Amino acid sequence: MIRKTTSEYIQSFAKRGLVAPEGSAFLYDYPSGTLVVRTTEETMEVLEGWSRESVRHSPLNLVFTLRVLEAEGPALRQVVRDAAKQSDQSYAWKVISDLVSQGRARQRETLHLESRSGQRAMLDTGPRRIVATGFALNDKGGVELSQEQCCTSSLLEIDPVVSPDAGSIDVNILLEHHFAPPVERRILAGQSTSLGRVEIPGADFHKFNVLSALTMLDGSTVLLGVWKPQFREEGADPDVLQAAFLRADVIFNLPPANADLAVKLRALADQAEPIVKRKTKHDPVPPSGMKTARFKVPPDFMSMGVAEEVPDPFAGSQTPPPKPPPPSPHHAPLTAKQILEQGGIPFPAGALAAFDPATNELVFTNTQANIDAVEAFTSGIIDGGRPLLIVDTLLVIEADAATLREIAEEGAHQSDHSEALNKLEALAAQGKAKVVSVFRLPGRSGQRVQCQTGTESREMKDFKADDKGRLTATTQTRLAGTSLEVDQVLGPDGWTIEVNFSMSYHYAPPIRLPEAASPAKGVLTIARSPAEFHATSITSAFIIQTGMTRLLGVWKPEGSHEWDGKEVMQAAFLQVNIATVQP
Repeated sequence: MIRKTTSEYIQSFAKRGLVAPEGSAFLYDYPSGTLVVRTTEETMEVLEGWSRESVRHSPLNLVFTLRVLEAEGPALRQVVRDAAKQSDQSYAWKVISDLVSQGRARQRETLHLESRSGQRAMLDTGPRRIVATGFALNDKGGVELSQEQCCTSSLLEIDPVVSPDAGSIDVNILLEHHFAPPVERRILAGQSTSLGRVEIPGADFHKFNVLSALTMLDGSTVLLGVWKPQFREEGADPDVLQAAFLRADVIFNLPPANADLAVKLRALADQAEPIVKRKTKHDPVPPSGMKTARFKVPPDFMSMGVAEEVPDPFAGSQTPPPKPPPPSPHHAPLTAKQILEQGGIPFPAGALAAFDPATNELVFTNTQANIDAVEAFTSGIIDGGRPLLIVDTLLVIEADAATLREIAEEGAHQSDHSEALNKLEALAAQGKAKVVSVFRLPGRSGQRVQCQTGTESREMKDFKADDKGRLTATTQTRLAGTSLEVDQVLGPDGWTIEVNFSMSYHYAPPIRLPEAASPAKGVLTIARSPAEFHATSITSAFIIQTGMTRLLGVWKPEGSHEWDGKEVMQAAFLQVNIATVQP
């Protein structure tokens, strides 16, 4: 059996230009699609590339895992700084999960959602609340109430598309997380002597939500957002942040590999084919005038070049069973040397090139001039051929007025305000300033992204009366907290970004206003807004380079006794970084 299978595969691979060394042995299991091989390491490297290419054409599912955590403010702010230029925050997730095991953080939510490429999926969980969105009242006292149902825990909506080579996933995502239970209240619509008070049921919701578009890799984790849960219950720790991590996994729809097949090959291969002495993978002593260098390349490096289309060698000569269906033909990947030769890299006598799939590295032995050429070649693959994310970090800092006025005056003549932000963060570490809000929002160029956190309340919006005495009213939602909306485009140079943004920061909780006095007879009094809001809103646009920081605005907060008699101000900074999506 081994001798027959080996002969078939040697002939099949020869059509692809690969000559299997003498002593190679092949064994294939059709039900599981498992091929086990004994051959030299150089030949195995090429076969692994072909196998990965074959697997990418298999049906696949996508698994998304969302985790929401709460941790000390300093720890999460450090995570945000460390992850500013990274597209994969797997290490950041490990740091925070270690804090959970130490009791310094806690996990508030975990969601698991599966989908397919091109299929939108949604998961919401937690108590449902019915909230009124409006009403109609006739002259006889009849009431019609319009309502909607709201989830009061977490909602995750995913719309993913996998790239043709299964190397990346474009994800449109909506996340809504309620960090505190809703607070029931009554919404006053108006009052009159004939009808009395007109009220509808309502609730205040404390939540964070983000709408974004990302590019992710199989097994990667994205720090989807970091926020401060504003205006929570009394006694809550004032310097606590929350963070949402999203992990994506590609699951190919293949049967489990036949683990016993390798055992069988090891036991019987020597009887079918003589053992081949394995060669050293790479000569440890390069020829005279040459050096060996290693370059990081994408995992799909061996699939970059293709040769002529030939039948799939994994199909064999036997007729496979009805399940699974036979594989379709694929293009044959080239060797590492052939890929580089296509890129114009010369190979003098003694030069070598090989791909190490264990480390995703290209091992290259050649002259120094050609090593420099390969360095430029691989840099272009990593930097120019990979998807990009634009990561925005919004920080609101409170400090004494004199310091912030000086920073604003100096910043009027600077294109980068990173130094000013570093100065304020150093003062915050000394207790002389305070970071009052942090937002992290990743997205793609050309995609509008937004996030907000705080307390969402309903209030009366429209109130109408017709000539028949019928009264109708609708409500609207208003957020008291922090919001950021960004629409940005990466320039053709690859590091300049045009940024259009809108932000709002409520530096004090809303103040509930007293109700209006009872109306005179025959008078219908329409309720005014039930609260007074204290906020700063900024809408603008600027051009920035990756790694830079802009001072968006400076203002004096009011609406709270904590600032009485104090000369303090607040400032908003936006950091913008480009992160290359790569392993």
